[in-house]
Amino acid sequence: MRSGQAQFCWVRSPWLAWGQSLIRETGMFPCIRPILELSSGDAGTATSAASATPELRPSEPSTVPPPTISVAGGCGDYASCLSGGTVAFATLQWDQSLALFQKASTLEPTKPDPWAGIGDAFLATGRYKEATQMWDKVLGLGGALSFDVWHYNPTRYEKGTFQLSAKSVSFVVPSQKRSYFSVAPTEPSSVKAHHPPLKPNAWSFGMKVGGRNYWFSFVPFGVECRNPNACSDPAGYSQEGAVANYVAQTIGKLASGAFVVTK
Repeated sequence: MRSGQAQFCWVRSPWLAWGQSLIRETGMFPCIRPILELSSGDAGTATSAASATPELRPSEPSTVPPPTISVAGGCGDYASCLSGGTVAFATLQWDQSLALFQKASTLEPTKPDPWAGIGDAFLATGRYKEATQMWDKVLGLGGALSFDVWHYNPTRYEKGTFQLSAKSVSFVVPSQKRSYFSVAPTEPSSVKAHHPPLKPNAWSFGMKVGGRNYWFSFVPFGVECRNPNACSDPAGYSQEGAVANYVAQTIGKLASGAFVVTK
């Protein structure tokens, strides 16, 4: 970036289904249109430039297709297939990401990461039973499952990462560099999934760890949700339910040693 100039580009926003935004280029999301270099005097007009673009409702497909990740020819080894699947998933290309993760799994069938990616792609597309089968595969290979979740605090929701493996159950909030707990699967008690009070569509899962009660809800893929109880699409609640019930059932299995790690 040259002095006195700011770079902006059009990106696909995963939080606005099929929406697009003009933002300062950070590398966080792939550009879908050329980068615009604006002088410091013009940089403030970026917002008005973005607002001049017709608004796209979440239920309407964008007129600009997402960048296509090639399956054939562009994925010749495990690393490129895995990274390609990750990029495709981040840009909401569920079918492309599934194909790339599946190819990675055939190249390195004993590595858990591609199976976790396949599970996420199944979850995003409503194939919940198949998603749970892939998650079982990850745990059986000695891998860990990571779910982005909302944590219910008395005054607010905070986002963090809930993780399951054959060795531990943990919850961390990376933005605060805070670890709430990391314990053996035998430690959590009163583990269950349920509908939050007065919210018959939403799902959460809870447990007691170290004498404290915790409640979490999964952050859905490809669905805009202001909080666990306010999703723009019923599919968000279905994803919440799939994860909540899986976690509630699986912690007990991990504690009993039901998952035999095989490589």
